[in-house]
Amino acid sequence: MPRYEKIGIVHHGLLADAGELANDLTLKYADGHSWWLATQDTLDECEDDLKTTDLIITIGGDGTILRGVHAAAALDIPVLGVNMGRVGFMSDVEAKDALDEVSWYLDGNARVERRYMLSATIGAGAGSDSEPVLALNDITVARGAVLRVIEVSTVIDGVHLATYRGDGVVVSTATGSTGYNLALGGPVMDPQSRDFLVKPIATHMSQFGGVILQESSKIELTVLTEHEATLSVDGFVDEPLAVGETVTVTRDEGLRETTLEGLAQLKPSGRPEGVHTAASSSQISDGAGAVLLMTAEKAAALGVTPLARVVDTCLVGSDPEFMLTGPIGATRKLLADNGMTIDDIDVVEINEAFATVVLAWEKEIGPDMERVNPNGGAIAL
Repeated sequence: MPRYEKIGIVHHGLLADAGELANDLTLKYADGHSWWLATQDTLDECEDDLKTTDLIITIGGDGTILRGVHAAAALDIPVLGVNMGRVGFMSDVEAKDALDEVSWYLDGNARVERRYMLSATIGAGAGSDSEPVLALNDITVARGAVLRVIEVSTVIDGVHLATYRGDGVVVSTATGSTGYNLALGGPVMDPQSRDFLVKPIATHMSQFGGVILQESSKIELTVLTEHEATLSVDGFVDEPLAVGETVTVTRDEGLRETTLEGLAQLKPSGRPEGVHTAASSSQISDGAGAVLLMTAEKAAALGVTPLARVVDTCLVGSDPEFMLTGPIGATRKLLADNGMTIDDIDVVEINEAFATVVLAWEKEIGPDMERVNPNGGAIAL
C-alpha cells in the first residue's frame, strides 16, 4: 500500500475535543506529511485541497464519516474514521488511541476496503430526473414535519411490491444495514456485499416487512399523499417531495462528472511511480450489449433488414509480458487478409481496458483518430 503524504482531517465542528485531536495529529506527524483541516460544515470550501489529497481522516461519529465519504467518493480517496461519537460502527480507531495508532495507517499498512453506494434521483416524469445523489448508508423517503402517515408506492424492477402506509421507507446499503435499518429490526449484511435492502418504517397493516435485493435492482418510491414528505440521504442531505414525485434508487455505477483538469490531478493508483490513475483505468462497473448475428439467407427468410455485414473476423495472441496489445496484431491481420488499409475504415472501435490500449494501437497503426471511438470509449470523458 502507498504511504499517504497529503492528508485532510474532517472533524466534528461542535466537539472541541475533535478539533484539538485534529491539531495534535498535524503537529505529531508534521514530518513527511502535509495537512489541511475542515469541519463538516466547511468541507465544501476544500475543493482544491481534495484534488491532491491521499487520505481523509474523520474525527467524530458515523455522521462525520459520512460527510467525509461524500467528499472523497468522486475522487477515490480512502477514508479513515476516528471515533469520538456514541456508536462508531464505521470507525477503525478510537479517539483515545488515535495519536499512537494513526502512524500505522499513514505508512500505508492498512488494506483499503471498498464499499458500495446507492444513487438516488427525483423525478415526476420522463426526462425530469434530478442530478443523482450518492449514499453510503441509506436513502429514506419519509413523512415531513407534520405527524401524519404517508403512502409510498414501492416498485422493484417494474413490478409493484407494495404501497406502504406509515412513516416511510428506507433503502439501505450493506454498510448502512447497521444504521436505520437495524433500528427497524432489519438484518445486518456483510459490509462488502453489493446487495441492498428495503425496509418500511412503522407501516400500518403491511405483510411485506422488507426485502433484500440484488445489486442490479432498480427501486422506484412514489409519494401518493398530498401532505409533506422528505427525501433524506445519509441523514444530512434533505429534499422535500411533492405528491406524485418518484425517487429512483439504484446501486451507484461509478460515473462521475469531471474535467480534464480534474483528471490530471489524480495520483497513480498502482504504484507511486506508475502512470495509470483511476481516470486511465477501467472501473468496476458493469454494462451489457447484444448483437444478433445470422447468415444472409436467414435474414432473407425472416424478412429482416441487416444493419451491417461482417466481412471478416480473426483471433490473435499477444505477448503476455506486454498485455493488451492484441488489437494491433488483429488489425494488421484483418487489413492484410482483405487487401485494405486503415484509411478504408470509416469508424474504428477499440475497447479501452486501459487508456494505453488505444494509444499503443494508434502509434503502430497510424489511423485518423477522428474516426476512432467517435461515440466514446469505455473510459472516455
